[in-house]
Amino acid sequence: MTGKTYKDFDLAFDKESGGYKSVGIIFRASENPSAGYEVTFYASNKVAVYKFAGSSRVKVAENRFQPKPVNGWYRVRLTVKGNRIEVLVDDKGVIDITDNDPALNRYGFICLKNRDVDPVKVDNVKIVDLE
Repeated sequence: MTGKTYKDFDLAFDKESGGYKSVGIIFRASENPSAGYEVTFYASNKVAVYKFAGSSRVKVAENRFQPKPVNGWYRVRLTVKGNRIEVLVDDKGVIDITDNDPALNRYGFICLKNRDVDPVKVDNVKIVDLE
């Protein structure tokens, strides 16, 4: 989890493909009560955006991206500005949505989440504050 909170940001990192390894990016997250967004990159070459509050989680967008060979690397980019959420994989737009939920258009923490038992490899993580 970041020690700093972000509202508008650009996050980029490399993610290894292969196996059943999925990774989530939680952002604009509050600690108590737990609420925010999550973008999940599934091992099945699918990406989805969720909103969550407590134990409730709702999918707001989903799409697929071009598969890579096992142990290949994806360049992942998440840009959040105002109510727009944009997801790119290898510089190709995968999801571009506008969410007008005023409760989540706020500052919050960013963290990477391993959704599986096996470790996920990420590298070259960079966050740029767009404010």
